[in-house]
Amino acid sequence: MAAPVDARVSAVRTLADGLTTYQRGFQAAIASARSDMTRAVADFQVATARSQASFDRAAREAAAREAELARCTERCEDLARAHARAVVHRDECRRHRDRHKQALAKVERAAEDLLATIQAVEGAAGQTIPRGRKHIQEYATILDQYLQRSAS
Repeated sequence: MAAPVDARVSAVRTLADGLTTYQRGFQAAIASARSDMTRAVADFQVATARSQASFDRAAREAAAREAELARCTERCEDLARAHARAVVHRDECRRHRDRHKQALAKVERAAEDLLATIQAVEGAAGQTIPRGRKHIQEYATILDQYLQRSAS
């Protein structure tokens, strides 16, 4: 009779150890998710900053071409074409920058939502896993005590 109970005690202790291992893996997964989320937001911020810089350069170029054109008094066709190309490029850069800003806003909102979800899951698991481990260990102790009483 003691052998089956002893095997059950061992299995219960293994289960408790498994919960500890699960908790460590869970915490690593949460940390990885946070890191990935932070990295994604940073990547979008960099892309948005680059598109802003491109727009700023294109706007300066368009303004410079416009100033040259304004100073021109004759045979200004080449300057007019250069100004038109600079305006088109500036407008493309503006649209590109605006798309990046919109995407960044969406990613930041999604990151906030994900972080809130992660915190909620982490909080629930942080309470549930240790509580479950404690109950399992108490069960193992009760089984041990039973074994000791049976042996005497």
